[in-house]
Amino acid sequence: MNRSRACVLAISAASLAFVALALAQSRPTPPQRASAPMAVERVQDSRMLGVSLVRFLNNSEADYKAKEGKFADWEELANSAYFQARKGVWAQTEGVAISSGPEIIPGWRLGLVRSADGASYQLMLQNAGDKACMFSFFSNQSGLIYQGEVIGCPARVVPARD
Repeated sequence: MNRSRACVLAISAASLAFVALALAQSRPTPPQRASAPMAVERVQDSRMLGVSLVRFLNNSEADYKAKEGKFADWEELANSAYFQARKGVWAQTEGVAISSGPEIIPGWRLGLVRSADGASYQLMLQNAGDKACMFSFFSNQSGLIYQGEVIGCPARVVPARD
């Protein structure tokens, strides 16, 4: 049981590192003058927050399964001792509180489905503000985090670095 949890946590950490590296490499240089962040910067920062939340949810599910022998649905997870004890720490670290919904954090909607036997789960964290592309993160009991958007969404224009 502990080995399985350690594997899920290791995969989650590696996935987060890969996504962070990819986003860091594509991050535009900040504007030279003191002004509000560009829209592209806000989207990327928001995506890092989304990845962090999905990682937190995956870790919470892994802990719940280690203690209860099954994965949790959203109500069970949100009320679990592990989640309650650590959501405040996550909120302090990320600067935003987790709520029960419909937006779990401002600008992001959560969909969490657990199988009837509790052996698996799937989650989707969707950017509520992205009406055109509906950018979302997806994960499941593997701990891997995927990203996607509506097929045919216009390519994002990222300013070139000087």
